[in-house]
Amino acid sequence: MLGETHPETLKTDWLLATTLRRLSRLDAAETLMRSTLEKQRTALGDEHNDTLKTWNSLASITFNRGDHAEAAAIYEQVLARARPMLGPEHRTTLAVMSNLAYAYMLVDRLDESESMARDVVEMKSRVQGRDHPSTLQSMHVLGVTLKDQGRFDEAEQVLGEAAERLSRVVDEDNILRIATAGDLASVYLSQERYAEAEAEFRKNYESYRGALGADHPRTVYALYRVSLALFRLGRLTEAEGLGLRVLADHRRVAGDEHPKTLAIIQSVADLYNEMGDPERARPYVKELIEVRARQAADPGAFSRDKLAYAKLLLNCKPVDLRDPQTALRVTIEAQTLVDSPNAELLSTLALAHHQSGDARQAVEYQRRAIEALPAWRAESRRTFEAQLERYESQLAGGDS
Repeated sequence: MLGETHPETLKTDWLLATTLRRLSRLDAAETLMRSTLEKQRTALGDEHNDTLKTWNSLASITFNRGDHAEAAAIYEQVLARARPMLGPEHRTTLAVMSNLAYAYMLVDRLDESESMARDVVEMKSRVQGRDHPSTLQSMHVLGVTLKDQGRFDEAEQVLGEAAERLSRVVDEDNILRIATAGDLASVYLSQERYAEAEAEFRKNYESYRGALGADHPRTVYALYRVSLALFRLGRLTEAEGLGLRVLADHRRVAGDEHPKTLAIIQSVADLYNEMGDPERARPYVKELIEVRARQAADPGAFSRDKLAYAKLLLNCKPVDLRDPQTALRVTIEAQTLVDSPNAELLSTLALAHHQSGDARQAVEYQRRAIEALPAWRAESRRTFEAQLERYESQLAGGDS
């Protein structure tokens, strides 16, 4: 008998946990991987290659489970050991950096995501070549990060280069190639190039359908993007029919509370409000409120979960469903979960105070929100400053 902490036993445990992950049994995979990691840290030490591999695998499982903030924290631990052990340009180090940049992007740590993604693209270009699929995957992460920052011209340049290179080095059904093309079309949508976006989204949908099948969640979501372009083009009847079809399909293939299902529900509600029919929007908004309330009340809820609920309560239509007092409480709870001033949280607090009739607090928090904005968010700054003017006008009018 080798014993439960023998290196070969621990390798077997790692293989079993990896198999469970591939079978999508993520809870069981995470439990076994955490147990294996603790045994390896005790028996082999933090600096052993097997320990590092297990640590990285644990981060991947956590990421796949949807806990992107925890995954980022684990990737940070892995990176802190991989750099001195393996070197800054080792393929494992670069893979961890790429995964960490992606995790940062998903938890809205966009400055950190951009910085790390740029470093990874530069190093992978030097070590593996500009056309290597791994380099282009990191370029894709950088482009999406720039898009999420509202830097659409830069995002178009980066995603356009990645898409062009991928078209030369991988097959048509390569998922990275398809995803990059879809995100480039999403940039067109943000640039108000709606006709181009619609055409590219339709191509993207056909690409996903050919590669993954009509019922895959990515394929269904790609069709949702077509409906979004139709909405922006003002073709509301077409957008309605397609949006309702997509919503039913996404509920079926991904579940009622999947983040993208919720995004589609919000889009359907927005469509009915745009059509001047808030009563048809009402059941969708009420469903969103119920789901967001459960997510925000979960003991393991993140600040983004609470913020999403609060923003919904402050901005939803019909307006009689709004609840600024609950939004204020939930946003204060969200603020306790972040380590540094967050512009979106502070601005949401300002709006909650404004709708509650407290103009003085609204002005104070909106000023703090503007101070917390990164320099690159010029458009958000203009929006925030316009909101501040409204709150200051309310305060000058003696309403609070």
